[in-house]
Amino acid sequence: MCSSDLLSAAVIARGGSLTSGDTQGTEAHLGRRILDREFRLPGASSFTVVFSSDTLFADDPAFVEAMQRALAPVRRDPHVATVFSADDAPDAVAGRLRAEDGHHALAVVMLKDDYREAARVYPGLRAKIRGGPLRLLFTGYLPFRHDLDKTLEHDLILAEALSLPLALLVLLAVFRTAVAATLPVFVGGLATVGGIAGVMALSRVTDVAAYAVNVASLIGL
Repeated sequence: MCSSDLLSAAVIARGGSLTSGDTQGTEAHLGRRILDREFRLPGASSFTVVFSSDTLFADDPAFVEAMQRALAPVRRDPHVATVFSADDAPDAVAGRLRAEDGHHALAVVMLKDDYREAARVYPGLRAKIRGGPLRLLFTGYLPFRHDLDKTLEHDLILAEALSLPLALLVLLAVFRTAVAATLPVFVGGLATVGGIAGVMALSRVTDVAAYAVNVASLIGL
């Protein structure tokens, strides 16, 4: 038992790649597959950056220079297929990439990889884009899923941290002694470690939802 628990702990420490999951067969999912396969445009593997300024207009040289300087690192990144902004587009299209108030502009970053790999490299790409005098907002399918995964991870950890002490209090009230109350928690904890290790190992070869960890702990306890 000791060796298996140590192995499970090592797998958990190595971590995995948990996501919020994907819904197969939906219209949006089928559309993304067509973009990937037929048009070589990875719809799920792209994100939009909104550049904003209260004082500069989007066609001011200072705004354009700051925007190009912010995008330069990702243009050189080997994971990036192309970066599309108002300064790269024809005049007829460039106007659509700047807001009517003149203080906002868009840039679309398209990645070469499929969604799984794009989700892995996205945080590093996001960190490379520094707005300088401009404010930045990241939106699109890839940032949405990234933020959703982080929110789920935080909320699920918080739920586990609150529920385990409450379960222990209930066991104390039922069994009346600390030994009898902690024994089920100890045994369940060992089973949970093995279950979570299995989830982490699977997440390295296939998509696994973040809340699968909670399902494993629920079964274990």
